Amino acid sequence: MIFSVTGPESSGKTTLCQSIHLSTNWLWIPEYSRSFLQTTRSGPTSEMILRIASAQSQIERLLCFQEHITLCDTDAYTLAVWWMDKIGKPLPTVLTSWLETARFRYQHVFLCQPDIPWEQDPLREDANRRFEIMAIYQRLLNDRKIRYTTLNGQKEARLNKAIATINAINAADSSRSLPS
Repeated sequence: MIFSVTGPESSGKTTLCQSIHLSTNWLWIPEYSRSFLQTTRSGPTSEMILRIASAQSQIERLLCFQEHITLCDTDAYTLAVWWMDKIGKPLPTVLTSWLETARFRYQHVFLCQPDIPWEQDPLREDANRRFEIMAIYQRLLNDRKIRYTTLNGQKEARLNKAIATINAINAADSSRSLPS
């Protein structure tokens, strides 16, 4: 089962994934764009976003099926929102295709609300637009009829809600697969 963790910058995605991983030992696939962007000094370009999307998708395909429960710290939705916000053009075929694949790849999506303090880091740039970008995520997920859970509040509340949701989905899936 693959769960994605998505949301605006500095909304607690990586902190949540780390906390879940440390609490459960479930596989956690880090956000590829962070390591990629640390090697470049330019702003996002369409080519850069497509390269990051391709790499993230390949990493997911390679690793996601090695464990029963996997967390993806970023996803197709993040790259699509990034494209729409920074490039401002219609989504290219490769991102549209990944979004369609994501519908079936991710068992559930966790959307992290940016209701926690902004943490500055050299790769972040939209401190004052986090709620505006959150609305883009919500529209994208709602328009595509993607099941998601919004996580808000402090770290412990998010962690507990995410783990409880994953356990409930896992239990429901396990009971469906049992022979009658």
